[in-house]
Amino acid sequence: MAIVNINSFDDLIKLVKSHDYSNFIYRGEDSSKYELRSSFGRDQLSSPQNTQSLERSYFCEFKRKATPYLEYDSQNDLDWLTVAQHHGLHTRLLDWTSNPLVAAYFSTKKIQNEDSILYALDTRKIKDANNIVNPFDIDQVYIFQPRHITRRIIAQSGLFTIHPKPIDIFTHPALERIVIKKQARADIYILLGVFGINEFSLFPDLQGLSSTLTENWIR
Repeated sequence: MAIVNINSFDDLIKLVKSHDYSNFIYRGEDSSKYELRSSFGRDQLSSPQNTQSLERSYFCEFKRKATPYLEYDSQNDLDWLTVAQHHGLHTRLLDWTSNPLVAAYFSTKKIQNEDSILYALDTRKIKDANNIVNPFDIDQVYIFQPRHITRRIIAQSGLFTIHPKPIDIFTHPALERIVIKKQARADIYILLGVFGINEFSLFPDLQGLSSTLTENWIR
């Protein structure tokens, strides 16, 4: 897996320019020690009781109870997984974005004295999931580009990878590790705000607005 170090906002822009814009997707994490494993995979790692049978059962319970709160009609389990993931349910999905600046925001938003990381993935090397029927019955990692059924997907240029064994760490020759050095994090975060990448732009609701106003106004 290729590793690149970022020491400034200019380094970040140069890296993005080196990629084929239409084929790369990105994921940002606030620690360079983070391993690519879905939220339900982390649950499985913490307890053997969190089986894939349990995953299906509590996903069905989510679908049963969530219907009155939906903004759009979910047509299949891929739609339902999208809604569940974006509202905090632990799933076999990993969030990605086609916008590298969005990923950089999630990588730098916390104040921490350690390196953070972006993962870049060349989508030409991963199959598309839009024709699969059952996301719980797959034998390889797929990329899924969801319908725009939540505002957050649109705001964050969001898409997903779906993982057949959530507990497994996702590794692939098409992955690139981009380490944002700790001394560059604050400057990159500030400049992202100048270019309109902030909590409100990525979470376009009252909570996102409140978070952004608090950060910008309270000293």
